[in-house]
Amino acid sequence: MFQLEKTGVNYKLGIYQAPEGGIVFDVDVESETLWATQTQIAQLFDVDKTVISRHLKNIYREEELEEEKTCQKRNEIRTEGERQVKREVKRYNLDAIISVGYRVSSVKATKFRVWSNKILKEYITHGVVVNKTQLAQSTDVEAVKRLNEVKGAMAIIERVILQNELSGGEASGVIEVMAKYTKSFQTISEFLNGQFLLTSNKRSRHELSGVEIENLVIDLREKMGETDDFGALVDDKNDFEEVAKWLRDGYEVSDTVAKKAAKILYNVVKHEPFKRGNQQIGGLLFVVYLAMNQLQLSSMGETKISDRALTALVLLISESEFSEEGLLIDLICKLLEQ
Repeated sequence: MFQLEKTGVNYKLGIYQAPEGGIVFDVDVESETLWATQTQIAQLFDVDKTVISRHLKNIYREEELEEEKTCQKRNEIRTEGERQVKREVKRYNLDAIISVGYRVSSVKATKFRVWSNKILKEYITHGVVVNKTQLAQSTDVEAVKRLNEVKGAMAIIERVILQNELSGGEASGVIEVMAKYTKSFQTISEFLNGQFLLTSNKRSRHELSGVEIENLVIDLREKMGETDDFGALVDDKNDFEEVAKWLRDGYEVSDTVAKKAAKILYNVVKHEPFKRGNQQIGGLLFVVYLAMNQLQLSSMGETKISDRALTALVLLISESEFSEEGLLIDLICKLLEQ
């Protein structure tokens, strides 16, 4: 249901078409997103504009999305009576539209949620180009291995989508993970030609100590207003130094910063060393470890893994089988290459 047309020098995209007709939005080709006003979003979901405004305020207040990254202001000339007046109009990108769609209660919004899940599944099916004939004929063991990694990682994502009713933020995060992951691999021809990128060889200079982990947990508990069992160790006989050692014992000598960070996230989320808060603590330790070792930001100064993508990764880890650990570790490493 994607319909892209060029009108003059502007691109328009009908992203979602209800049975009675489509809504047209402005497309930002460079940023690979689209923009819509509150009025357009209200029209899309067949609700009053005040409903959209309320949901957007809650989305930003709850920090599901960052307003500065998902909302932009643009001056537009409008006809009011017999006058032409310049007004500043806010427009919201696809992430915001999806998040609103998961909050609105209307028949059209329900259809939109069904449609968005369908699009996610189609993205999985078509987002990675896998030529089975070439794959069967290939003698390049490394290429075959990496393509199987792609297929395995996408299978985990597909299962999570099928088995869970995702929130708007989770859906946006899954889309981002898939887009970055599949973009890093490109097509099978690049694999067979040996053009794929390997994980950076950058080694860590700083490891998390028990004291640092404990202080981070205490600070997170206080900021979230949680009780003492949040971040308390499951085994009362252990202390945080043993947690730090347990995390380090999961490393291999050849592990890069990216792989160590991925293992920290996976082990805390999946093996749950704390009574409560494993997902939040795992995410925090992951981000802090990357920052300590200067791998959190890209060369452009942007966060390599956004908050919503991290939320999606935590969900994927939680819902995965233990046998899929290697696939998820590799997926995270590929995202950190971006």
